[in-house]
Amino acid sequence: MPTETCLYICLFLTGISINCTVSKDLICSTIIPIPKKSNGTAADSENYRGIALSSILGKILDNVILEKYHDRICTSGLQFGFKRISSTDMWKRNSVVLYETSNFDASKAFDRVQYYKLFRLLIKRGLPAFVVRLVSLIYWTCYTCVVVWLIASEYFVAHNGVKQGGVASPVLFCIYIDDLLARLAQSGVGCFIGFNFVGVLGYADDIVLIAPTPSAMRQLLLICDTYAVAYDIMFNANKSKMYFGAQNRRSLHNAMKECIFEIRGNQILRVDSFSHLGHIITSNLDDSEDILQKSLFYRPSKHFLCFFKQTVRLRLNF
Repeated sequence: MPTETCLYICLFLTGISINCTVSKDLICSTIIPIPKKSNGTAADSENYRGIALSSILGKILDNVILEKYHDRICTSGLQFGFKRISSTDMWKRNSVVLYETSNFDASKAFDRVQYYKLFRLLIKRGLPAFVVRLVSLIYWTCYTCVVVWLIASEYFVAHNGVKQGGVASPVLFCIYIDDLLARLAQSGVGCFIGFNFVGVLGYADDIVLIAPTPSAMRQLLLICDTYAVAYDIMFNANKSKMYFGAQNRRSLHNAMKECIFEIRGNQILRVDSFSHLGHIITSNLDDSEDILQKSLFYRPSKHFLCFFKQTVRLRLNF
Protein backbone atom coordinates (compact mmCIF):
# COMPACT_ATOMS: atom_id res chain seq x y z
CA MET A 1 0.00 0.00 0.00
CA PRO A 2 1.43 3.45 -0.92
CA THR A 3 2.67 5.57 1.96
CA GLU A 4 0.34 8.42 1.03
CA THR A 5 -2.69 6.13 1.16
CA CYS A 6 -1.69 4.84 4.60
CA LEU A 7 -1.36 8.42 5.81
CA TYR A 8 -4.87 9.33 4.68
CA ILE A 9 -6.31 6.19 6.28
CA CYS A 10 -4.57 7.02 9.57
CA LEU A 11 -5.90 10.57 9.48
CA PHE A 12 -9.39 9.29 8.74
CA LEU A 13 -9.39 6.75 11.59
CA THR A 14 -7.91 9.29 13.98
CA GLY A 15 -10.57 11.82 13.03
CA ILE A 16 -13.52 9.52 13.63
CA SER A 17 -11.97 8.37 16.93
CA ILE A 18 -11.57 11.93 18.23
CA ASN A 19 -14.91 13.26 16.99
CA CYS A 20 -16.83 10.00 17.52
CA THR A 21 -18.46 10.34 14.13
CA VAL A 22 -18.64 7.42 11.74
CA SER A 23 -19.24 7.43 8.03
CA LYS A 24 -21.85 5.40 6.22
CA ASP A 25 -19.19 2.99 4.95
CA LEU A 26 -18.37 1.90 8.50
CA ILE A 27 -21.91 1.23 9.70
CA CYS A 28 -23.40 -0.45 6.62
CA SER A 29 -23.03 -4.15 5.94
CA THR A 30 -24.55 -6.82 3.73
CA ILE A 31 -25.67 -10.21 5.02
CA ILE A 32 -25.23 -13.20 2.71
CA PRO A 33 -27.10 -16.37 3.85
CA ILE A 34 -24.79 -19.41 3.60
CA PRO A 35 -26.33 -22.93 3.86
CA LYS A 36 -25.11 -24.89 6.88
CA LYS A 37 -25.76 -28.28 5.27
CA SER A 38 -25.67 -29.01 1.55
CA ASN A 39 -28.35 -31.68 1.95
CA GLY A 40 -30.58 -29.48 4.14
CA THR A 41 -33.93 -27.98 3.20
CA ALA A 42 -33.46 -24.83 1.12
CA ALA A 43 -36.72 -23.35 2.40
CA ASP A 44 -35.75 -23.77 6.08
CA SER A 45 -34.34 -20.54 7.54
CA GLU A 46 -32.61 -22.55 10.30
CA ASN A 47 -30.38 -24.14 7.65
CA TYR A 48 -28.68 -20.82 6.87
CA ARG A 49 -25.92 -18.86 8.56
CA GLY A 50 -25.83 -15.14 7.88
CA ILE A 51 -22.35 -13.87 6.99
CA ALA A 52 -21.94 -10.09 7.17
CA LEU A 53 -19.81 -8.35 4.56
CA SER A 54 -18.45 -4.98 5.65
CA SER A 55 -16.19 -2.32 4.17
CA ILE A 56 -12.41 -2.49 3.97
CA LEU A 57 -12.11 0.57 6.23
CA GLY A 58 -14.16 -1.20 8.89
CA LYS A 59 -11.87 -4.22 8.73
CA ILE A 60 -8.80 -2.00 9.02
CA LEU A 61 -10.29 -0.33 12.10
CA ASP A 62 -11.00 -3.74 13.66
CA ASN A 63 -7.42 -4.88 13.03
CA VAL A 64 -6.03 -1.69 14.56
CA ILE A 65 -8.09 -2.15 17.74
CA LEU A 66 -7.19 -5.84 18.02
CA GLU A 67 -3.48 -5.16 17.55
CA LYS A 68 -3.21 -2.11 19.78
CA TYR A 69 -5.27 -3.45 22.71
CA HIS A 70 -4.46 -7.13 22.42
CA ASP A 71 -3.44 -7.40 26.07
CA ARG A 72 -6.80 -6.05 27.27
CA ILE A 73 -9.09 -8.12 25.08
CA CYS A 74 -7.29 -11.46 25.37
CA THR A 75 -9.53 -14.17 26.77
CA SER A 76 -9.05 -16.96 29.29
CA GLY A 77 -6.67 -19.84 28.72
CA LEU A 78 -9.77 -22.04 28.81
CA GLN A 79 -10.92 -20.49 25.53
CA PHE A 80 -9.33 -22.02 22.39
CA GLY A 81 -11.39 -20.26 19.73
CA PHE A 82 -10.00 -17.54 17.44
CA LYS A 83 -6.54 -17.47 18.96
CA ARG A 84 -3.08 -17.69 17.53
CA ILE A 85 -1.37 -21.09 17.75
CA SER A 86 -4.72 -22.68 18.58
CA SER A 87 -6.77 -25.17 16.60
CA THR A 88 -9.60 -27.67 16.89
CA ASP A 89 -7.01 -30.45 17.23
CA MET A 90 -5.70 -28.85 20.44
CA TRP A 91 -9.24 -28.33 21.70
CA LYS A 92 -10.10 -31.97 21.02
CA ARG A 93 -7.00 -33.36 22.72
CA ASN A 94 -7.80 -31.40 25.88
CA SER A 95 -11.49 -32.34 25.82
CA VAL A 96 -11.14 -36.12 25.82
CA VAL A 97 -10.71 -37.22 29.44
CA LEU A 98 -11.59 -40.11 31.71
CA TYR A 99 -14.52 -38.46 33.45
CA GLU A 100 -18.04 -37.31 32.86
CA THR A 101 -18.14 -34.84 29.96
CA SER A 102 -20.89 -32.62 28.63
CA ASN A 103 -20.59 -30.78 25.33
CA PHE A 104 -23.24 -28.17 24.63
CA ASP A 105 -23.79 -25.54 22.00
CA ALA A 106 -25.26 -22.03 22.19
CA SER A 107 -28.03 -21.57 19.64
CA LYS A 108 -27.42 -18.55 17.34
CA ALA A 109 -24.94 -17.28 19.90
CA PHE A 110 -23.43 -14.53 17.74
CA ASP A 111 -26.88 -13.13 16.97
CA ARG A 112 -28.00 -12.96 20.62
CA VAL A 113 -25.18 -10.78 21.98
CA GLN A 114 -26.66 -7.85 23.91
CA TYR A 115 -24.77 -4.67 23.05
CA TYR A 116 -25.01 -2.84 26.37
CA LYS A 117 -23.74 -5.88 28.27
CA LEU A 118 -20.90 -6.39 25.79
CA PHE A 119 -19.80 -2.76 26.13
CA ARG A 120 -19.85 -3.03 29.93
CA LEU A 121 -17.50 -6.00 29.64
CA LEU A 122 -15.18 -3.94 27.42
CA ILE A 123 -15.15 -1.12 29.97
CA LYS A 124 -14.47 -3.66 32.71
CA ARG A 125 -11.40 -4.82 30.79
CA GLY A 126 -9.96 -1.30 30.83
CA LEU A 127 -10.35 -0.32 27.18
CA PRO A 128 -10.10 3.46 26.66
CA ALA A 129 -13.41 5.27 26.76
CA PHE A 130 -13.08 6.61 23.20
CA VAL A 131 -12.55 3.08 21.84
CA VAL A 132 -15.64 1.71 23.61
CA ARG A 133 -17.59 4.77 22.49
CA LEU A 134 -16.50 4.28 18.88
CA VAL A 135 -17.27 0.55 18.85
CA SER A 136 -20.65 1.13 20.51
CA LEU A 137 -21.52 3.84 17.97
CA ILE A 138 -20.68 1.52 15.07
CA TYR A 139 -22.86 -1.28 16.44
CA TRP A 140 -25.76 0.82 17.71
CA THR A 141 -26.13 2.58 14.35
CA CYS A 142 -25.35 -0.46 12.21
CA TYR A 143 -27.46 -0.63 9.06
CA THR A 144 -27.61 -3.91 7.21
CA CYS A 145 -29.46 -5.57 4.37
CA VAL A 146 -29.90 -9.17 3.24
CA VAL A 147 -28.99 -10.28 -0.28
CA VAL A 148 -30.51 -13.49 -1.67
CA TRP A 149 -30.08 -14.43 -5.33
CA LEU A 150 -28.78 -10.94 -6.14
CA ILE A 151 -31.93 -9.37 -4.66
CA ALA A 152 -31.26 -6.98 -1.76
CA SER A 153 -33.69 -6.08 0.97
CA GLU A 154 -34.13 -2.62 2.43
CA TYR A 155 -31.62 -1.51 5.05
CA PHE A 156 -32.62 -2.03 8.67
CA VAL A 157 -31.03 -1.40 12.07
CA ALA A 158 -29.56 -4.41 13.92
CA HIS A 159 -30.27 -4.05 17.65
CA ASN A 160 -28.21 -7.03 18.84
CA GLY A 161 -25.64 -9.56 17.66
CA VAL A 162 -22.09 -9.27 16.37
CA LYS A 163 -21.33 -9.67 12.69
CA GLN A 164 -20.40 -13.18 11.65
CA GLY A 165 -17.58 -12.79 9.18
CA GLY A 166 -16.27 -9.61 10.79
CA VAL A 167 -12.66 -9.29 11.91
CA ALA A 168 -13.34 -8.29 15.51
CA SER A 169 -16.68 -10.08 15.92
CA PRO A 170 -15.27 -13.47 17.04
CA VAL A 171 -13.06 -11.76 19.62
CA LEU A 172 -15.97 -9.69 20.91
CA PHE A 173 -18.08 -12.82 21.27
CA CYS A 174 -15.29 -14.62 23.13
CA ILE A 175 -15.17 -11.67 25.52
CA TYR A 176 -18.95 -11.95 25.92
CA ILE A 177 -18.69 -15.63 26.89
CA ASP A 178 -15.37 -15.39 28.76
CA ASP A 179 -17.02 -14.29 32.00
CA LEU A 180 -18.89 -17.61 32.04
CA LEU A 181 -15.61 -19.53 31.85
CA ALA A 182 -14.27 -17.39 34.71
CA ARG A 183 -17.32 -18.12 36.88
CA LEU A 184 -16.98 -21.84 36.26
CA ALA A 185 -13.28 -21.73 37.15
CA GLN A 186 -13.94 -19.72 40.32
CA SER A 187 -16.55 -22.25 41.46
CA GLY A 188 -13.80 -24.79 42.14
CA VAL A 189 -16.11 -27.54 40.88
CA GLY A 190 -14.95 -29.82 38.10
CA CYS A 191 -11.73 -31.51 37.04
CA PHE A 192 -8.21 -30.35 37.83
CA ILE A 193 -4.79 -31.32 36.52
CA GLY A 194 -2.65 -30.56 39.53
CA PHE A 195 -3.67 -27.05 40.51
CA ASN A 196 -4.87 -26.17 37.00
CA PHE A 197 -8.63 -26.07 36.47
CA VAL A 198 -9.80 -27.92 33.34
CA GLY A 199 -13.47 -28.31 34.26
CA VAL A 200 -14.52 -26.22 31.25
CA LEU A 201 -13.01 -25.78 27.80
CA GLY A 202 -14.41 -23.47 25.17
CA TYR A 203 -14.12 -23.06 21.43
CA ALA A 204 -16.17 -19.90 20.73
CA ASP A 205 -19.80 -20.90 21.38
CA ASP A 206 -18.97 -24.61 21.86
CA ILE A 207 -18.38 -25.40 25.53
CA VAL A 208 -17.23 -28.61 27.17
CA LEU A 209 -17.86 -29.28 30.86
CA ILE A 210 -15.72 -31.93 32.56
CA ALA A 211 -16.63 -33.21 36.01
CA PRO A 212 -15.69 -36.28 38.11
CA THR A 213 -19.17 -36.83 39.62
CA PRO A 214 -22.82 -36.24 38.65
CA SER A 215 -23.28 -33.67 41.44
CA ALA A 216 -20.30 -31.65 40.22
CA MET A 217 -21.67 -31.71 36.68
CA ARG A 218 -25.05 -30.44 37.88
CA GLN A 219 -23.36 -27.55 39.71
CA LEU A 220 -21.54 -26.56 36.54
CA LEU A 221 -24.74 -26.76 34.52
CA LEU A 222 -26.50 -24.59 37.11
CA ILE A 223 -23.85 -21.89 36.69
CA CYS A 224 -24.35 -22.05 32.93
CA ASP A 225 -28.13 -21.75 33.37
CA THR A 226 -27.74 -18.66 35.57
CA TYR A 227 -25.33 -17.02 33.13
CA ALA A 228 -27.58 -17.84 30.18
CA VAL A 229 -30.52 -16.05 31.78
CA ALA A 230 -28.43 -12.99 32.65
CA TYR A 231 -26.81 -12.65 29.21
CA ASP A 232 -29.67 -13.93 27.03
CA ILE A 233 -27.81 -17.03 25.81
CA MET A 234 -29.87 -19.96 24.55
CA PHE A 235 -28.13 -23.30 25.02
CA ASN A 236 -29.48 -25.87 22.57
CA ALA A 237 -30.15 -29.18 24.33
CA ASN A 238 -30.79 -30.92 20.99
CA LYS A 239 -27.22 -30.26 19.88
CA SER A 240 -25.73 -30.93 23.31
CA LYS A 241 -24.20 -34.29 24.12
CA MET A 242 -23.27 -36.09 27.34
CA TYR A 243 -20.83 -38.99 27.49
CA PHE A 244 -19.04 -40.87 30.27
CA GLY A 245 -15.42 -41.91 30.09
CA ALA A 246 -14.99 -43.61 33.47
CA GLN A 247 -15.15 -47.10 32.00
CA ASN A 248 -12.19 -48.23 34.09
CA ARG A 249 -14.33 -47.55 37.18
CA ARG A 250 -17.24 -49.86 36.39
CA SER A 251 -19.41 -49.04 39.42
CA LEU A 252 -19.20 -45.29 38.81
CA HIS A 253 -19.70 -45.70 35.07
CA ASN A 254 -22.88 -47.74 35.57
CA ALA A 255 -24.24 -45.25 38.10
CA MET A 256 -23.66 -42.34 35.72
CA LYS A 257 -25.71 -44.04 33.02
CA GLU A 258 -28.80 -43.73 35.19
CA CYS A 259 -28.33 -39.98 35.80
CA ILE A 260 -30.35 -37.34 33.95
CA PHE A 261 -28.83 -33.95 33.18
CA GLU A 262 -30.61 -30.87 31.88
CA ILE A 263 -29.71 -27.49 30.43
CA ARG A 264 -32.36 -24.74 30.44
CA GLY A 265 -34.94 -27.33 31.50
CA ASN A 266 -34.25 -29.70 28.57
CA GLN A 267 -32.62 -33.10 28.93
CA ILE A 268 -29.17 -33.63 27.42
CA LEU A 269 -28.82 -36.72 25.26
CA ARG A 270 -26.28 -39.34 26.39
CA VAL A 271 -24.11 -40.86 23.65
CA ASP A 272 -21.02 -43.04 23.35
CA SER A 273 -19.52 -41.02 20.48
CA PHE A 274 -20.31 -37.94 18.42
CA SER A 275 -18.83 -35.76 15.71
CA HIS A 276 -17.72 -32.28 16.71
CA LEU A 277 -15.59 -29.67 14.93
CA GLY A 278 -14.51 -32.27 12.39
CA HIS A 279 -13.44 -34.80 15.02
CA ILE A 280 -15.02 -38.04 16.25
CA ILE A 281 -14.99 -38.01 20.06
CA THR A 282 -15.62 -41.33 21.81
CA SER A 283 -16.06 -42.24 25.46
CA ASN A 284 -13.51 -45.08 25.28
CA LEU A 285 -10.69 -42.68 24.22
CA ASP A 286 -10.24 -44.52 20.91
CA ASP A 287 -9.08 -42.34 17.98
CA SER A 288 -9.62 -45.00 15.29
CA GLU A 289 -12.86 -43.41 14.01
CA ASP A 290 -11.30 -39.95 14.04
CA ILE A 291 -8.25 -41.18 12.13
CA LEU A 292 -10.56 -42.82 9.56
CA GLN A 293 -12.42 -39.53 9.06
CA LYS A 294 -9.15 -37.69 8.48
CA SER A 295 -7.97 -40.30 5.99
CA LEU A 296 -11.22 -39.88 4.03
CA PHE A 297 -10.39 -36.17 3.79
CA TYR A 298 -6.69 -36.54 2.97
CA ARG A 299 -7.27 -39.02 0.14
CA PRO A 300 -9.34 -36.75 -2.15
CA SER A 301 -7.12 -33.81 -1.19
CA LYS A 302 -4.06 -35.64 -2.48
CA HIS A 303 -5.88 -36.57 -5.71
CA PHE A 304 -6.85 -32.93 -6.18
CA LEU A 305 -3.28 -31.71 -5.62
CA CYS A 306 -1.90 -34.28 -8.04
CA PHE A 307 -4.43 -33.32 -10.70
CA PHE A 308 -3.82 -29.61 -10.16
CA LYS A 309 -0.07 -30.12 -10.43
CA GLN A 310 -0.43 -31.96 -13.76
CA THR A 311 -2.74 -29.26 -15.07
CA VAL A 312 -0.17 -26.56 -14.30
CA ARG A 313 2.54 -28.55 -16.09
CA LEU A 314 0.35 -29.00 -19.16
CA ARG A 315 -0.38 -25.30 -19.30
CA LEU A 316 3.31 -24.44 -18.97
CA ASN A 317 4.30 -26.93 -21.69
CA PHE A 318 1.63 -25.57 -24.00
